[in-house]
Amino acid sequence: MSIAVAAILALVAALIGPYFVDWSAYRAEIEGQATRLLGARVRVLGDADLKLLPTPTIVLADVRLGPEGDPVASAQRVYVEIELAPLLSGEVEVTALEIGSPVLRLALDADGRVGDLGLSTDPAALDPADVKLDRVTITDGTIELDDGRSGGPLTVGDIDMTLEARSLLGPFKADGSANVSGLQSRFRIATGAADGSGALKVTTELWPALWPAAVTADGLVTTPDGVPVYEGTLAAVRVLPPQVEGEPAPAEAPARGEGRFRLDARGFSMQELAVSYGPPDRALGLTGLLEIPFGAGGFVAALSARQIELDRMAGASLDA
Repeated sequence: MSIAVAAILALVAALIGPYFVDWSAYRAEIEGQATRLLGARVRVLGDADLKLLPTPTIVLADVRLGPEGDPVASAQRVYVEIELAPLLSGEVEVTALEIGSPVLRLALDADGRVGDLGLSTDPAALDPADVKLDRVTITDGTIELDDGRSGGPLTVGDIDMTLEARSLLGPFKADGSANVSGLQSRFRIATGAADGSGALKVTTELWPALWPAAVTADGLVTTPDGVPVYEGTLAAVRVLPPQVEGEPAPAEAPARGEGRFRLDARGFSMQELAVSYGPPDRALGLTGLLEIPFGAGGFVAALSARQIELDRMAGASLDA
């Protein structure tokens, strides 16, 4: 009987307690637990709120990750919703994670290596395989990249995206939009799970707002010598605007480019590049390569064709 009464009292306390407890007073405890789990210094400079039932939730304001005065990441608001049952067995299933106005600060050295993020390898830190993310929503995010090779910063802003992951080792799925150096694009990313070497199979789809094109890259991300490399196959297809009923179809000719690509700290390159422009029966075909070195302010393209039949491209009769 006493056990039942204790259980009832604990349940009542969990239900009504959060309305009478100032969780901000426990900020140091929340910071300590988050630091232990993430393996990096966590500071909560704003309000903190915690509820245990019916679903464990945590709401934090003005969160900083990393050394004081030089945080690696920050967010104006973090909302976390956790499934209760897996938590009792030592696993963390995040059913909802909302991050408002996050900023991630990265640095590349002269060799293109990503600087130390300050994450710990302490065994007490959270095991990435034990964390499942059902739904992550990021709004108004920013990535600030300090490029030690060119000396100039690169900012990726206006990041709005949703993300899900079976674990922090993958597979991942992401869908959203971002602005890179003034170019707004929609994107969709799907990955496999990281293998024993840390390699990750990644498929990326891009739809730049300024260009009527769809770009698909399918390849493998590896980190030889600590430098991320993404390489595989890439195809870019011209996307015609939708036809308005009652109006003639657009006269724009189809265009396509495809080949093998490599994206690393030095730049972007394509080998075995094949480009076609025009209807299939009279398309102009070019082959070659493309190199865009980062920080150099230019690019190199070499394209060639065996022959160019101008009459066929124009659709004219050979007897004309």
